[in-house]
Amino acid sequence: MTESIEIKPLERATGTVSAPPSKSYSNRAYTVAALAEGTTRLVRPLFSDDTRYMKQALAAFGVSVEETETSAMVHGCGGQLATPPEELFVGNAGTTMRFLTTFANLAGGEVRITGNERMQERPIQDLLDALHEMGVDARSAKGNGCPPVVLKGGGVPGGTLHLAGDKSSQYLTSLLLSAPYFQSDTTIKILGELTSKPYVDITLDIMQTFGVTVENESYQEFRVPAGQRYQARDYTIEGDASSASYFFAAAAVTGGEVTVDHLNPESAQGDIRFPRVLEMMGCAVHYGDGKITLS
Repeated sequence: MTESIEIKPLERATGTVSAPPSKSYSNRAYTVAALAEGTTRLVRPLFSDDTRYMKQALAAFGVSVEETETSAMVHGCGGQLATPPEELFVGNAGTTMRFLTTFANLAGGEVRITGNERMQERPIQDLLDALHEMGVDARSAKGNGCPPVVLKGGGVPGGTLHLAGDKSSQYLTSLLLSAPYFQSDTTIKILGELTSKPYVDITLDIMQTFGVTVENESYQEFRVPAGQRYQARDYTIEGDASSASYFFAAAAVTGGEVTVDHLNPESAQGDIRFPRVLEMMGCAVHYGDGKITLS
């Protein structure tokens, strides 16, 4: 006998919900906190496969992370990374693989990073080429432009490099996050139009919050002066605006009222603008302190 499940339609979506922590902000924050000198307290970081693999990798670089249910204490190394004793495994965590591909070169010795079968099919050659342009020995172990990656370590000279704007913005983010610790000023020139600008804005926002200045020339050229250092601090991870959009849409189509908290109305996240789109379609939107209400 086949069991049946009755799903009753929702008449009106109402109530208050909390936006889950942003993965984009979480892994960027872990990266800069690891490079900072001193201890950073991250409040409401995302707990997920991507961040779990990031924390495991940071431990191999000599950066310890202590967790509670609602926060993480990251004991930064001031840019002095240990060389992991064995190959790092990051599953299918794309942000972790890409961010660490630049980060790992700050260690003194060779670092090898791999992932699961799917990760070993995901391209990363453009980032490796950008590192090559600065004189870094970084390669795909199989020679196919995909992980595993082998990084010689010993530091990054810096200088001028070029990056295609129509590829993953995570390549640019990877370079920017570690650039303050390169040996000289770094200039990244974008070839063509840069896509995914909101994700780059998230990167610039976090870098500035932790004390590093990036000169942004209309998203066509980014300059990071060497010698800057991230400053350890308390930092609250923003809620994920993309996840919040589903709750706002539910309120809009059912004529309900929903409040989503743990959101920054002035966030760099592109999807934080979604309530404004619904407002143009006739919804009422109220922006409060760390929350947005839509009816």
